[in-house]
Amino acid sequence: MAALTANRRQPAVVPFLSGAGAVYREFPVAASTVIYKGGFVGLDTSGNLVMYAPPTVGLTIVGGFRIVGIAAEAIASQTSAGDKWCLVMTDGFFRHTITSSDLTSIGKPVWASTSGDLGFACLGNAFVGHVVGFITKDGVD
Repeated sequence: MAALTANRRQPAVVPFLSGAGAVYREFPVAASTVIYKGGFVGLDTSGNLVMYAPPTVGLTIVGGFRIVGIAAEAIASQTSAGDKWCLVMTDGFFRHTITSSDLTSIGKPVWASTSGDLGFACLGNAFVGHVVGFITKDGVD
């Protein structure tokens, strides 16, 4: 997969063992930005929401955004920053495909490499969480 260019169906949130659901917050969307539902999102240097993009890794790390969660809704491009706000799942469990995952993946740290991809490599990617369950080949919680 690659960075998202369309909305993605986000599977139902797996509740915490305590029975509480996921945590959602709203963030102002950056100017001229499209947010795709189900995509990983981050904050730009002004604190506005954008689709997650990792930094460029070279002799120094350049750019990239602080990841804050998964977009719970789609937002069309708008003229000015803050004209629209987007609901984002900032904490909780979710299911996602990770290539080469298996039962031994439980407990491993997971990193976002694009707005639509997760993996086990950390270099230049944003930390998302840990694998807590295994569903099928390449599908984890």
